[in-house]
Amino acid sequence: MDTTSCVIFLKSYKQDILGKDIKEIEKNDYNLRAALIPFLPENALDEVVAMLQKYSIHLHIVPCISIRRCPPRGLFSYGYSSPHSIYIKNDLDKDTFLQVFLHEYAHLLTHLSFPHSGSHNYEFYFCFCKLIREFFQKKIISEDSSYFNFKGSLFLNNRSHNEILALVSGAFYLKTIRVDSQFEYNKESFVRGKGQQGKIRCVKLSDNMIFRLEPDTQVEPILDLIW
Repeated sequence: MDTTSCVIFLKSYKQDILGKDIKEIEKNDYNLRAALIPFLPENALDEVVAMLQKYSIHLHIVPCISIRRCPPRGLFSYGYSSPHSIYIKNDLDKDTFLQVFLHEYAHLLTHLSFPHSGSHNYEFYFCFCKLIREFFQKKIISEDSSYFNFKGSLFLNNRSHNEILALVSGAFYLKTIRVDSQFEYNKESFVRGKGQQGKIRCVKLSDNMIFRLEPDTQVEPILDLIW
């Protein structure tokens, strides 16, 4: 299989939750939109298709009994030489399927921006809230929806709506951000470079000037939410 984005319907596979030991593939469907119609709200289809295509993600639709060791609804697996993969159970209603997809996609954004981040820490919530806010602004979901009120494995620690929204803006140390990613500092946009003699070389996008900033400089990451 090539590395283009696709939807894969798994009929069954071994307990390896990363899908490396697949027993049987029922269908590979490269017509992404048609394949996702039964699973997603109509107004989210084009957005999700574009998101999958941006990073050549393999979306695996999995029988409800197959994912045993991962959280109850979904899983994200990133690859370096192989494609990124998202696994979602096939027995979810359309709104819940979209919730789970956005949660797993936020893991991808966290991986791309914060190479040393854990699974569900501050960096993840930052990326997740930025992603949800994008869907709010595009009117794909409404701000009075249950996206922030879902408890259990999807959103940890039973955070309130306001608590999670507060994470949309936050400061991070420059040293925690992936090399070549963008960030905002003093109302200017920069690209993070590599460390040099105890400082980090950064390029200001407006005029390509080079700055050498301290690793502990507080900055705000700029996520790539254009697909």
